[in-house]
Amino acid sequence: MENKSLALFDFDGTITRKDTFLEFIKFTHGNLKFWFGMWLMSPLLILFKIKIIPNNKAKTFVLKYFYGGWPYEKFKKAGEDFCEQKLPALIKPSALEQVKHHIKENHRVILVTASAMEWVAPWANKIGIEIISSQLEVKDEKITGRLGCPNCYGQEKVNRLKNVLVLEDYPAIYAYGDSSGDKQMLAASHHPHYRHFND
Repeated sequence: MENKSLALFDFDGTITRKDTFLEFIKFTHGNLKFWFGMWLMSPLLILFKIKIIPNNKAKTFVLKYFYGGWPYEKFKKAGEDFCEQKLPALIKPSALEQVKHHIKENHRVILVTASAMEWVAPWANKIGIEIISSQLEVKDEKITGRLGCPNCYGQEKVNRLKNVLVLEDYPAIYAYGDSSGDKQMLAASHHPHYRHFND
């Protein structure tokens, strides 16, 4: 008999100890260029922190500054290298153990993240889980710095899940998240876990 359980995991702050977007920028540009860029963008980032501008606009601004015009293949390769060299040290052991528990129980496991596919998917593919993520716009084989679809955050996480499955088909849905951007996904589950992993 098929096990119809579903396990949904946020990534940044839930499975990882740090925000991987920021860590990816440090990985590709170095700490000096990272902090200089953040200093230049600090007025905008302050507006984001006090909720004057939305998450997606702040994210697009940072993406354009650091990656606008990058060849897509260069960006993709940087994501693969990040997953190989940097990401393993950012993973919370207890979170990885829980992911593996759901896999062992033959549950359908999906990573639902606002991070871009390129710096998360190689890791997700390696451990054998599905991924729903933000998508970056690519034109003429280059990163534009814009998002190719709505930022996978908040209600958009549930919207994107509903594009690929019927939630009502799953009598047991587990969800793991750590921020306000996960609250709708947690609310859509039967077994919500908020800030469950503390290591």
